[in-house]
Amino acid sequence: MRAEQIDQVTINVKNLEESVKLFSEVLGINFGDPIEARVAGHDVRFAFSTMGIGLAQQDPPEEGFRALGIKVDDVDEMKQQMDARGHEPLSHIQAPLKELQYMIGGVRFNFGEYPGAPLPNRPLSLLLEREGIL
Repeated sequence: MRAEQIDQVTINVKNLEESVKLFSEVLGINFGDPIEARVAGHDVRFAFSTMGIGLAQQDPPEEGFRALGIKVDDVDEMKQQMDARGHEPLSHIQAPLKELQYMIGGVRFNFGEYPGAPLPNRPLSLLLEREGIL
């Protein structure tokens, strides 16, 4: 198993709309429409950019770094390696796309396996859930 590239960085923010406006006005980054999800018992609203930056507003609020998305060539092998080290996945999606999420050192890591270029709206689990696949 090898990491191919970083494809997403997600930041916790107190106010999603204000943060989207700030990133858009200051850096010229465009974000898609917010996605709402329930993650680990928390209501979370996400906005993702096509350049791989995600913003997340959680209830209760958090600020700072949230997650790092990494594209890997073999999710199954990654799971075997993490299992051998005693790490339990927060989530494990096997089809139609593969993704694992772990909490390591206080940081969420999303490991995804998929063909081609990074998807613009990671994490995959939110997209699949929204599309009714999960």
